[in-house]
Amino acid sequence: MSDTMEKCPIYAHLEGRYAKDIEFIVERYGVPEWQAICNEVCPNVLGYYEGTSDGRCAVRIRMLRIED
Repeated sequence: MSDTMEKCPIYAHLEGRYAKDIEFIVERYGVPEWQAICNEVCPNVLGYYEGTSDGRCAVRIRMLRIED
């Protein structure tokens, strides 16, 4: 996710609530923060991951009402 891409409301919430977990993932695996949140923390909190055929997060698309 680039800095110019709008964050979904879930991302913004997780960013603050799970800061220590995110920091651990970033440091341990050397991934960017967005990847730690979107690929690890969010699916674990929601209990599932839902992606689109082109790899985008379907939850984010619905939350921001992004049209294809």
